[in-house]
Amino acid sequence: MRNDSFSVRFYPYPQKKSEHGEIPIYARITINRKKVELSTRCSILKLEMWDDLTQRERNSRSTINPMLSQLESKLSDLRITLQNSGKQVTSQLLKSHFLTGGQKQIKLLEFVQQFFDQHIQSSTSFSPATVKNFSGTIKHFKNFLICNKHEQVLVSNCDEQLILQFHHFLSHVKFGHANLTFKLSTIMKHHKRMKSMFRHAHNQELITRSPYYRFKITDVKGTRSFLSREELKRFESTPLGGNTSLENVRNIFLFSVYSGLRFTDAQELRTSNLEFDGNKYW
Repeated sequence: MRNDSFSVRFYPYPQKKSEHGEIPIYARITINRKKVELSTRCSILKLEMWDDLTQRERNSRSTINPMLSQLESKLSDLRITLQNSGKQVTSQLLKSHFLTGGQKQIKLLEFVQQFFDQHIQSSTSFSPATVKNFSGTIKHFKNFLICNKHEQVLVSNCDEQLILQFHHFLSHVKFGHANLTFKLSTIMKHHKRMKSMFRHAHNQELITRSPYYRFKITDVKGTRSFLSREELKRFESTPLGGNTSLENVRNIFLFSVYSGLRFTDAQELRTSNLEFDGNKYW
């Protein structure tokens, strides 16, 4: 059996103070100088209540001190159990087994789909356009994982290198009948959505640090073209062969051009949204 160094240290984390003023207590697990952080799900109300020397609350009647001692004992016992099973115990492995109970960890493919199903598609907070955009991002990320044979990669093993590979994939993937590539502004939007997913994974303690920790997402300003008055007139007068569906789309587009209303908002416009002041409709 290897004689690895091992320690568990408890400390308050004021940067993550809750809305109610509670300061969470975290555990820092260190094995052979490799550290991971773990939420104890305990908290204090004031920093003065914490004793750094004993790593416990100063109150002799504290309810969290026994819980911290129990947690420390569980981590120590779990480490010995893993060692006895022949595993090379690292701080990350110990944390993962503690959180999952040794169960099979979630794969990236499963995680992104679960995130979309539970937090995007089923939510009433997002517009249809946002749901569609997230769906597109997840579709490209899944294709990336499959093309690079990363279907078995676990969320806990995702690192910055994988994100760089995804960036390269987005920069070269072809789409549509014209075999176009994504513009940098579109690629960055995909990264923003993926970053929010990994932020959720971090909050759920599936990962110790987001793979986007050092990846820089830049805002790229796009150049917008516009139609001239002559082009608009040509657009209005072009025959569409009596296709009412195309005529409706054209009418909505022209209404958006002349009113300044966004196309998706114009699509949702109903007569109930109009008001008559006696002279004009608004």
